Amino acid sequence: MRSTTEPIVYITINGGPSIPVLVDTGSSGLVVTRASVGDAVPLGSPTRTGTGGYSGGLSYAYTTYTTTVDFGNGIVSGPTGVNIVDAADAKKALAFFNQLGGASGVLGIGANAAGPGPQGLPTTALPGDLSQGVFLYQGLLLGLAGVMVFGPNPLPTRTSVAGAPDAYLNVAINNGSPTTVPAIIDSGGVYGTILQSQVGLSNTHQVANPTDPSKPYTYVNSGVRISVYTTDGVLLYSYTVNSLNSPLVITSGLINTGYIPYQIGPVYLDYTTPDGMGSTHFDYA
Repeated sequence: MRSTTEPIVYITINGGPSIPVLVDTGSSGLVVTRASVGDAVPLGSPTRTGTGGYSGGLSYAYTTYTTTVDFGNGIVSGPTGVNIVDAADAKKALAFFNQLGGASGVLGIGANAAGPGPQGLPTTALPGDLSQGVFLYQGLLLGLAGVMVFGPNPLPTRTSVAGAPDAYLNVAINNGSPTTVPAIIDSGGVYGTILQSQVGLSNTHQVANPTDPSKPYTYVNSGVRISVYTTDGVLLYSYTVNSLNSPLVITSGLINTGYIPYQIGPVYLDYTTPDGMGSTHFDYA
């Protein structure tokens, strides 16, 4: 797996070309353009249509077809839904994907992510034990490389939280008292977001918004310490903000961890929970 702030793997769809896709725990479903899908087997009739979008400005219409996804090394999914961006939106979608570490699509692997779906992911359509979960670590070679492993968790679990990626976490600023917030543990969220009510105005600064000067962006100051815990107080990870990893400050909604936890240590998404919501395991390295 190629990494930095955006984890990239290569797949082939229905015998098509090998394409780079962003591994995104913060969404569900494989989204690509038609050019990335081969013709080894006729796609047949679509199973659904819909609209989707990603933070950063992309919205698109798509049509879902059932086919197979090849992850290499003999790892091929069973029949699974693939969302093909409609032709009218394909150009802007591909331009957006290319900004994500040079990707040609997004592989959403979150069990309880908001969408776009459909239910049943390429990673849960893998054969046998390989469908149990996905192990991710983005910290190899100073973050330039990473590991993605399918199947049971290859390492012992240090602690876990219910939900993958959507979960409740406790967040503390500068070693202060933690507050509980809904969060997205998101490998595709780059530097993430944090609530203004948590971080406080004195720990933030503004940056001009080139598209709307009246609405500047607000970011966390360098030197601020962000510590993230389970709701019962077990430390998951902690880091000091610098000029390269500053989270965006938001006023409401779910916070987003960004890629940081996946670079600090190995994380496992467990698909085997009875409620189908998944769980996120923070492993011993």
